Amino acid sequence: VRARKLLLCTNAYTPVAFRLLRHKMVPARVHQFITRPLTSAERDSLGWRGGEAIYTAHEILENYRITADGRVVGGSKDVNVAFGNRLPEACQPDSFRLIERAFRERFPTLSGVPIERYWGGYIAITLDFLPVHGALAGGQALYYGGCNGHGVPTCTLMGATLADEALCERSEVARALERFELPWPPEPLRW
Repeated sequence: VRARKLLLCTNAYTPVAFRLLRHKMVPARVHQFITRPLTSAERDSLGWRGGEAIYTAHEILENYRITADGRVVGGSKDVNVAFGNRLPEACQPDSFRLIERAFRERFPTLSGVPIERYWGGYIAITLDFLPVHGALAGGQALYYGGCNGHGVPTCTLMGATLADEALCERSEVARALERFELPWPPEPLRW
């Protein structure tokens, strides 16, 4: 393959697969769950008529929303990092119990509603919770990462930003993200 520019957009896999940017971001695992569909009485017990998404206001947030078929989707709460900048294990029953306990505390009227399944994925975390971007190989390789669990909007924004930079145009977003980036400490402090 020949190209004038390489865009490296591998987020949590960057420090693992390529062993790059290990001082800028750490791979982590987060989880979500989904309940069975709520009955009308269960839904009414919530007083949550609009179905708005709910997020708690701390860095390791909880999130909940009602799906079109009346289920509650929620999770996060627990972010898992593995020693040595490896990808954390995919199946984490302790995390499942923690996010279920948080769900039951937030919605006590749903104490009998079973959770049907859990799933998760890898995210990349930066120390200041802002994405990182820059250039490697004398400007021939451009990268971004560290979506911090906000992958869809961050990837959309950073994809456009890298496209501008690949065309040698400096975007407002790139200028706004210029800052002193706190490096992750070495092991064992990183873990």
